[in-house]
Amino acid sequence: MKLTEKNTLVYVMLAAFIVLLIPYLVRFLFYNNIMIGEESYYHANIAKQIIEQKSLIQDLNYFFNPYHLVLASIGYLIGIDL
Repeated sequence: MKLTEKNTLVYVMLAAFIVLLIPYLVRFLFYNNIMIGEESYYHANIAKQIIEQKSLIQDLNYFFNPYHLVLASIGYLIGIDL
């Protein structure tokens, strides 16, 4: 089979599709089906709640993470809407 320009384009598109699909497959198979960006939204939402309430969250299901305090402090100092 001769490698023509059309065949090369098909192979490049297929390789690009596979490379772009790998992160989603890894997260689906090994990280309990977490969508990309879901964790960062959670952290930003917790930091926003800390800024608005000016206290730590009192929910029983909340597991303390110092990253939330750091993110809330930076957001408060800089004035970024989280």
